[in-house]
Amino acid sequence: MDLGKLRAEFLICLPAKNMTWSKDIKFESMQQDVVAATIRNEILQKKPLPNSYIMNFMKVFMSKIEEFGGEISEVTFEAYGDILTKPVSEITYKHYDVKGVSISLQENNTLIAEGTTGLKTWQASQRMAEYLVDDCSLLKDKHVLELGAGLGLLGLTVCSLCNCGSYLLSDHHSSVLHKLQRNIAENSNNLLCIPSVVDIDWEEVSQNGFTNSLKEKIQCVDVVLAADVVYDVKIIQPLVQTLLLIIEIMKEEGKIFVASTIRNEATYESFLKELDEHGLVSNEVTKQSPQLFIYDKTANITILDITLRK
Repeated sequence: MDLGKLRAEFLICLPAKNMTWSKDIKFESMQQDVVAATIRNEILQKKPLPNSYIMNFMKVFMSKIEEFGGEISEVTFEAYGDILTKPVSEITYKHYDVKGVSISLQENNTLIAEGTTGLKTWQASQRMAEYLVDDCSLLKDKHVLELGAGLGLLGLTVCSLCNCGSYLLSDHHSSVLHKLQRNIAENSNNLLCIPSVVDIDWEEVSQNGFTNSLKEKIQCVDVVLAADVVYDVKIIQPLVQTLLLIIEIMKEEGKIFVASTIRNEATYESFLKELDEHGLVSNEVTKQSPQLFIYDKTANITILDITLRK
């Protein structure tokens, strides 16, 4: 059984039913190894996973042991008992291993929490991170602005593995901004570049433009990134208006990359149409990069290189 793969899947809270279980878990020695690699993992002492996830994991694990004709060992029973008596943690994490660097995020498993989608990590940010990390020269010494940064996985991955000049993470919802700051602090020891956080409200910007302080920051920007921001037709117009205003202010040779998981073709087509109507050209990035994260490989994810029509 590939314990390294199992550990990685467990630490990002992959549903246990979706894991590949080996018949070897019917043996006591393998059960001990599984417990050591997962719920006894030392990183969980300070940065625990949600109790509900661990409980479900153990139930599936024990069910599989019996399905494969084994007996649940004393070590496994003890681990399960510890979960039952363990206090529920108010703050929980997911842990991503990217090229040997551990990135821990306070994250919410629900699709929409506290009125925002920003409290969950989405697949397009992972694909974008893979693309950028595969060729760090795109960001070497560059000043980067990320729109809709959410919990910061994209930015923290890039800042851990690429030598950016600076990195500005932006979002708007107060809960997201708070957790974004916490996630930067939690991972600061692994960062080559410590990102800053700013509040950018696309609706406000599209109507009234940027404040002078934000203009000063954007004037230095070489690269703009955005991932999983095209999910609702209501935000497309303010998003595109914000991109246009950024282009007016940022460095002349600046680059814009937008990654999207296409869940609704009509919504994505509306985004492409809005870009075109405002003089923005979008070219799909076709380069395939090594997969560093665990996610559905069949997901329809695109990365667009967006420029102003000349």
